Amino acid sequence: MKKYFLFVLTLLACFALVGCGGGDANGGEQKKTTLTYASWGDATLEQAMIDAFMEKYPHIKVLRDTTITGTGNVFTENLIKASQAGTLPDVFVTDNVPNVIAAGIARDVSTYWNKDPDAQLVYEKISQTGVYNGKRLAVPSYQFVKGMLVNLTLLRQLTGDPGVNWSYEEFKDIVANFANTQLNGKTIYGINGFAPNGGVGTLGFEQIMPPQDDASLGYDTWNGTSFDYENPLWIKYRKETDLFFANRWVEQLTEEEKQEEFGNPSAYPFGEGRVLFGIEGSWQAVTVMKDFASRNIDVQFYPFPGGTLGQKMPIILDYMCVSSKTKFPEEAYELVKWMSFGREGWNARLRIMKELNQTVTMYPVADYPEVWNQIKDDLEETPYYGMQAILELIDEGVPDCDKWLPGYGAFWGWVYENAETQGFWDMEAEQLASIWSAEINRQVQQAYRDLGLS
Repeated sequence: MKKYFLFVLTLLACFALVGCGGGDANGGEQKKTTLTYASWGDATLEQAMIDAFMEKYPHIKVLRDTTITGTGNVFTENLIKASQAGTLPDVFVTDNVPNVIAAGIARDVSTYWNKDPDAQLVYEKISQTGVYNGKRLAVPSYQFVKGMLVNLTLLRQLTGDPGVNWSYEEFKDIVANFANTQLNGKTIYGINGFAPNGGVGTLGFEQIMPPQDDASLGYDTWNGTSFDYENPLWIKYRKETDLFFANRWVEQLTEEEKQEEFGNPSAYPFGEGRVLFGIEGSWQAVTVMKDFASRNIDVQFYPFPGGTLGQKMPIILDYMCVSSKTKFPEEAYELVKWMSFGREGWNARLRIMKELNQTVTMYPVADYPEVWNQIKDDLEETPYYGMQAILELIDEGVPDCDKWLPGYGAFWGWVYENAETQGFWDMEAEQLASIWSAEINRQVQQAYRDLGLS
């Protein structure tokens, strides 16, 4: 009898192992599914990520949808067109979550997210984004950092290295003392603004600095329900932005002046080695530093200078969505997780990036110690010590509002459309704060209502 009992136990254990190996909850084979994935990211890296996913989940076949073309806003517009044509991918990236919500193409994945241990490790401020009326309609995928390119070759000839733990006041003093000075017979400029689309660029001190002086404020004074441009800190740093432009501490050369000085009307003066600082995103920083290194110019990517509370990094977030039309929502969630915030996906990503000899410039949105340690260890083997300092600060970063907050993009479109006729650039900060604060809150509230959201 005892032998028979042991035999039964052994047999049941074997059945359990078979069930865990490749079957569904009922002990059968998992259903074969095919998913499509669309992104404007690095095709080689993403295909390798997909291959690793399919190795992990052999019952799921994933095809990269290359029919959705373009990047950013163009890509999102083409997604919506694909949906109208009945060819929406199961998982996709987007630069504008409100637009895909309005088009009805984003699926609520709260059921999966809320019981996912990895999702519980996503940093709180980041996790709060992408949720609308309690529905998780977008998944934060990566966080990028807005930092400061620092031309140390120039600074060492003029004053010295301010160091990675610098303050806003230290940064301002350097610019005030050395912008528009002469070095070896050439004019040195103070700073190039953040200009992903070219041009003079923006400084955005009023968006970045208030949270570094007041912990209750988010990016651009967003507090979770509204903006407060009439806050004294927003007004203070808006005046700082105005001061930088008025004193021409910001490089503002015309095409004619660039042609005369650099022989190229489209020249980027920071790239010419003639500007002390440049506001930049982490996705571009390594490329810039490598270019300067090839010309024996020492440029580092420093954390943004801090305020009275120290340094809090301004974070730029990207998002992915599961299609509202997918026939396989559970499998699609596993894919979006793997390609974005998931722990296993990040371990695979780091292995693949090392094989491709790529430096990590976009970072996890969750607290995975072994993943972060690997990123930090790999970075120590490079000369990018400014980026190493950024990683020590990134877990308390301040996420932006650009891609997820309804009405935010529309407000800035309104600003630039009406800037000349309304004279915004000539207004005092207090007057501008009053007008803009009322308008941005009106537009955000209206956008939520238009989407049927509270």
